[in-house]
Amino acid sequence: MPEKKERKSGSGSTPKKSKKKKGGYLWTILAIASIVLISGVIYLSWEKPSEKGKVEVKEEPEKSAIVPPPVEKPAKEKRPKIAIIIDDIGNSRKNDDAVLAIDAPLTLSVLPLLPDSKEIAEKAASNGKEVMLHLPMEPHDYPQANPGKGSLSTNMDDIAILTQVYEDIKSVPGIKGVNNHMGSKFTEDRERMRIVLKQLKDKGLFFIDSKTSPRSRSDKMAREMGIKAAARDIFLDNEQNESYVAGQIEELKKIARRRGSAIGIGHPHPETVAALEKAIPKIKKDFEIVPASELVR
Repeated sequence: MPEKKERKSGSGSTPKKSKKKKGGYLWTILAIASIVLISGVIYLSWEKPSEKGKVEVKEEPEKSAIVPPPVEKPAKEKRPKIAIIIDDIGNSRKNDDAVLAIDAPLTLSVLPLLPDSKEIAEKAASNGKEVMLHLPMEPHDYPQANPGKGSLSTNMDDIAILTQVYEDIKSVPGIKGVNNHMGSKFTEDRERMRIVLKQLKDKGLFFIDSKTSPRSRSDKMAREMGIKAAARDIFLDNEQNESYVAGQIEELKKIARRRGSAIGIGHPHPETVAALEKAIPKIKKDFEIVPASELVR
């Protein structure tokens, strides 16, 4: 009997202890597994800033590859250019003011050493008009045709020419360039023209040959000397008649269409002003009116 009791107690106590240990291990393993699982989920759902940045860099080229190319705008059609120079400014305030009132970027060429030369030049510049010096030069029919104050003649020596050109330039402030007033004889004299052009180069001024002589090559000489230059294409008002001026404006437009640009020269006559006031709105539709400085090269 005692042996039986001891056997029962031995066989009963051992199973209880084993079951308790197995249950503890199981809960420990489940807890650890849960922690690992939860940690893994949190880790996978969390993106480091550096990794996120790398992903965006990789995707960016793919996004840009599917963006359609920009639609190119058609190039603006270039219109022919016309420069209109009004000579002999400074002789009449009434006529000069009428020219200034024209709604277009005309170029005003002012005679030197006249009572109104300085004032009209400054007024023209303040009104957005380009200003030139209308440099008087000796014509073939001198003295019947007199170019007026500040004129250059072929019997002047080099110093006299330089001095006179300096005085003429000083009397008309704000000038951008020069064209000749009369000068059919002087512009044919290459040596004397070279003296004049050298001084214009030193002052940074362009030159436009009014072409009062078909034998003048002053614009070509100026370019050879490194001076921007051009030549007149049409005189608008050899006849002081409004219908004649209107016809000359049409000729100017034909030249501009053919060559891409043209230069016309007129004077502040009432007939010229009237013709320009009527023609300019029509010119602006198909042409660009520009200062003379835009057409020198």
